[in-house]
Amino acid sequence: MHNPRHLGSSVLVSSLLYLSLLISGLPGCSSDGEVKNIVVAKALGYGLTTRAIRAARQIKFQPALKDDRPVSMYIQLEYNFHLY
Repeated sequence: MHNPRHLGSSVLVSSLLYLSLLISGLPGCSSDGEVKNIVVAKALGYGLTTRAIRAARQIKFQPALKDDRPVSMYIQLEYNFHLY
């Protein structure tokens, strides 16, 4: 969503970006909790989508557990950008 507002001589653009991330839960793998797949709901301009994906890939998550075993699962991550 883009909501441009004029503040004097500057413009504020506020945008939300939603990413769906697949978090690895493979037991015994060094990749437990790593982001394996990213799906972008709607891309943003200004290189914001690329930067958000780059940042999301650096996050290390705690894998979900089912019956005390790590499992892979999708989560939704929200980035809120404010450009002046």
